[in-house]
Amino acid sequence: MMDILHLGGILTLLILFPNLLLLAFPSKKSESDSDSSNKFSVIVLLERIGQAGCFVLPFLYRLNISSTSNCVMIVVMAILLFSYYACWIRYWINGRGVEWFYHPMFGMMLPMAVLPVLYFLLASIVLQSIWLFIAAIAFAIGHLTESWKQYRKIVHANPENKLHDGSV
Repeated sequence: MMDILHLGGILTLLILFPNLLLLAFPSKKSESDSDSSNKFSVIVLLERIGQAGCFVLPFLYRLNISSTSNCVMIVVMAILLFSYYACWIRYWINGRGVEWFYHPMFGMMLPMAVLPVLYFLLASIVLQSIWLFIAAIAFAIGHLTESWKQYRKIVHANPENKLHDGSV
């Protein structure tokens, strides 16, 4: 039985890694960007509570890779993680414009919002944590709603932007 003691937090660190680069290299904001996402709303509060849970709770659990089903889920999580990294690479290559956070990729709308949500939902199963599952659902509701609002705002502010066509 292979059981790694309390290394569930590695799942958080892996998904957060590219986000940490934003501290040193912030996005280049366009003139249509505003701080409206910082305004209080129930959705933003739900997103923040979900984020906190998703980022902290895995550190409290063991990463159990002894079962075949957990190994399969970890492989799927790795695919989601590498897809998320591909989105970040595309963001960096294209000049760090904030619109690249919302650009479709892999035939998926809002991949930089959807991929981490799916990742944390699977992590809750791998770590066998109902609390992480609840946090991931809260994160999903808030993060996907806010990302959709920002996407719509960018599309309406710049109709010539190709965000709606799924181009890479």
